[in-house]
Amino acid sequence: MPVSHAPSQQKRHWLTPERVRLYAWASLAVTGITIGRLYYYAAIGIAVPGGYDFADFWSASWLALHGQAIQAYDYKTLLKVAVTISPELSVIGPWLYPPTYLLMIWPLALLPFPVSYLAFEIVAAAVLGLMLRRLLPMNAARWPIAAICCFLPNLLHGQNGTMTACLGLAALLLLGANRQVWAGVCIGLLSVKPQLAILFPIALLCGRMWTAFVSAAVTAAVFAGIAMWVVGPGAFAAFIHANGFARQSLVDGTFPWWQMTTLYATLRLLHVPVTAALVAHAAVAVAATAAMVWIWFRQPSYAIRAAALVTATLLISPYLYLYDAVWLAIPIAFVVQHALQHGWLRGEREMLLLAWMLPVGADSIARHYNVGLGPLVCIGVLVFLVIRTARTDAKIFGKKLAHS
Repeated sequence: MPVSHAPSQQKRHWLTPERVRLYAWASLAVTGITIGRLYYYAAIGIAVPGGYDFADFWSASWLALHGQAIQAYDYKTLLKVAVTISPELSVIGPWLYPPTYLLMIWPLALLPFPVSYLAFEIVAAAVLGLMLRRLLPMNAARWPIAAICCFLPNLLHGQNGTMTACLGLAALLLLGANRQVWAGVCIGLLSVKPQLAILFPIALLCGRMWTAFVSAAVTAAVFAGIAMWVVGPGAFAAFIHANGFARQSLVDGTFPWWQMTTLYATLRLLHVPVTAALVAHAAVAVAATAAMVWIWFRQPSYAIRAAALVTATLLISPYLYLYDAVWLAIPIAFVVQHALQHGWLRGEREMLLLAWMLPVGADSIARHYNVGLGPLVCIGVLVFLVIRTARTDAKIFGKKLAHS
């Protein structure tokens, strides 16, 4: 697969900075119009107000602030609090997060729901944007970063995908700066969403980052201990019980598959039996893990290793929603940073564009055409990272052979 170098050596690629900026403006316009329409319909009483999922967070926070944190795992109690936000919220999602997440969102209900909702999403988007700008400080990256940080599924529902992406990116930036203790703290805090933290310890072992590994383990353990002390000794038992419901809902479709971004959900949309879908998903998860491990052992570029870690992470769990796809901003930024210095692979820019555009209509396509784009995009990005590493490996081997 050829590598494209500087524009002076090559015909200018069709995906120019001007086109990228135009796409970013269009994405921001779609986001603004969609949210504006939702609030208009909510104001005239024919739609549920925004922040449907954030209602769970705010209600759990309210219970915690009133000394009833463990009651967040009781659906009826959680719903009683949620209906005080809006009578339209007659149905909400159950509380499926570990007790550690209750600690993280504890103060949310100190503010009125609308203010808390906006602050939660705006602060997370701003922090993620600032960190991405550390990787891509050039002016041409400003609008694309703004567009992906204003990630519609998160803003619309009030989800935490952007917040967890901040933790993941902070950990990777700190690892790159050899600040392993603080990187480990960020990874340990990711235990609030274990399916997104699962590959980080493996990567740390591959990279022989022992300090970060120990720091992450200690942080996760201390965090869990504090949660058990504050929330109550039955907190983790309640969490495990709640996740029994989650597993069953994943099987029977109570949780809509078209809203997910996993291979398992895509196969279930195509009416593939549960066992076959799980086996296929597990096979891809194992392959993604193997690819990530191989890249961490063979790839000298930290940017490519970081991109591989995040991309593979998004292929591991069968339970990931589209709002978690904001994590794709991380490999996109790392790969762009690397490619601007070392050249592009043919088709790589188009693949990253698809990843960047994933939230635009991906759920509608899955709902109406039974095609889940999330896993296909992640597999595509990971394939390009494997190709990059193979080419680098071949060059290193060639140089060693020449000097032998």
